[in-house]
Amino acid sequence: MSISLHQKVLQFTERPIFLVTTIAVFDKSVFAQLASSVTQSSNILNHNNFTDRYFFVFSFGLFFCASIFWWRREKSREETLERRSSLLKGKAKKGNEPKLSSQKAKSAGDKTETEANADVASWIQNKFENSNQTGGELQETLRKTNHQGSLVLEKITPDFQLPPSPSPLVPLPISKDEALLDAIKQIQPFNASEEERESAISVLISFKSSNSVEALTQVAHYDESARLRIAALCGLGEFDHESVFEPVLLTCADPAREVRASAAKNYARLSVNRAEAYTRIVESKDSERLRLASMVCIDAGLAKHLLTRLSHLDRQQVNDAFAMVRLLAAAGQFNLITDAINNPQDIKAGLIMIKALQVIKPIRMLPALYHLTTLTDVSPEIKKALNEIIEEMSTPKKS
Repeated sequence: MSISLHQKVLQFTERPIFLVTTIAVFDKSVFAQLASSVTQSSNILNHNNFTDRYFFVFSFGLFFCASIFWWRREKSREETLERRSSLLKGKAKKGNEPKLSSQKAKSAGDKTETEANADVASWIQNKFENSNQTGGELQETLRKTNHQGSLVLEKITPDFQLPPSPSPLVPLPISKDEALLDAIKQIQPFNASEEERESAISVLISFKSSNSVEALTQVAHYDESARLRIAALCGLGEFDHESVFEPVLLTCADPAREVRASAAKNYARLSVNRAEAYTRIVESKDSERLRLASMVCIDAGLAKHLLTRLSHLDRQQVNDAFAMVRLLAAAGQFNLITDAINNPQDIKAGLIMIKALQVIKPIRMLPALYHLTTLTDVSPEIKKALNEIIEEMSTPKKS
């Protein structure tokens, strides 16, 4: 590559001899001017001579500063070009590296599918444990991984099992405090003024007892004032006990929008085990409790939301979704379940739902499952799985 004239000048200006030469020329010109002024006039301190000298020094200094600025700018530009050039050379060198020979490629491809899936499964576990992503975001990330990741994701299906019966619920104690009993009496007849009922609610909230929960539940469900229903609902949410789970859940179907919003907020605040709470309702075999709970979950959108978590990576969310499937099946609400099975956009979710039903074995659902097999838009994989579960539930158990 040829070197331009200005590059040669730059290279020369970087040398120390340039600075020495400049100073020498400057001194020589100054001495020459000084000698000329002496010979022309005997007054060495002539004002005109010193004015010329100062003008010369100023002009030279300005030129010197401009040269330094130009030199630094060009040097910075050259360094940038050199870095880009080295980067391009590095990429070209990397692209020209020899590829694996056919023998090495074959040996690399001899890795069994089990080993590959084990590696990716280990990566998934570490990703799930160390990531701050939510389960839905993590699953979306896994769907965008390479082929090995998709193979593992296809094999990650929940292992559904009927949970053991929940331990007996420990109720809150019954309080016999006079203030609490007076508040309960005051709030029972709803002919009291709204201010009186509001003050009674404040008293009820201060007592964490089962009779205060019962009184607040009556207000949250039946009081004519939406503002007082919200106040009682917030009081129940503060108890954070499983005995308030069902009352808060049922309030999610309140006719007032602001009450439903408060119910959803307090439902989310509860730290109780929701899977156990739903299981208690199912195992109670109380048809009215099942009907009310299932209808509220459907109307409020809780059931549809939970059913999408049936293939979640978070085990707790899977348990909650499985308990919801049991609740809907026990209550005879099959529409959401059949819709999840017959979803052409997500066949895997339908297969997982069928797998959950194989564990639950809802005999009452056999006609609905059989009807799905007669539909033309059901995929062959779903029909095969449906025929298997129908045959399994139809075959009597051997004693």
